[in-house]
Amino acid sequence: MKISRRSLAASLILFVSMITGTSFAEVDRWQKCSTGAVECPFFFDLYPKNKAFRTTFDETIRRAGIRKPSWLSRSTASPAELLQNDAGTRFLLFACEPHNCTHAFFTIYDPRSGLVRGLYVLEGNMKFFGELSADEKNILLSKFN
Repeated sequence: MKISRRSLAASLILFVSMITGTSFAEVDRWQKCSTGAVECPFFFDLYPKNKAFRTTFDETIRRAGIRKPSWLSRSTASPAELLQNDAGTRFLLFACEPHNCTHAFFTIYDPRSGLVRGLYVLEGNMKFFGELSADEKNILLSKFN
């Protein structure tokens, strides 16, 4: 029996989503986003509605010594941006405090593994969170500048 890579990837994403509590609709949305469709989620969609993402995000920034801002659930944001390389498909999420984007998160998210890492900016001061590669740090710094 021959299984295509695409159906194998879709099955894997579905399996991981069931384990992490991600809904099928959300998995479908990430798949559409990765194909270039305009249906990419925003941080303000993901953070309050996806408990697995929110828990991981909160824990990752806490471990980095970043105090969770009260504006996260009602942030200003742009749609997720596809980041694709040898490491796989990941997405860049941007969120900032409403009416004050000198307070912002640039977050790399891998919906398959649930990993979250990124850059927090507070009035020009930057702090990385999560385990970032040198390439990921460069991507985040280029988005900030």
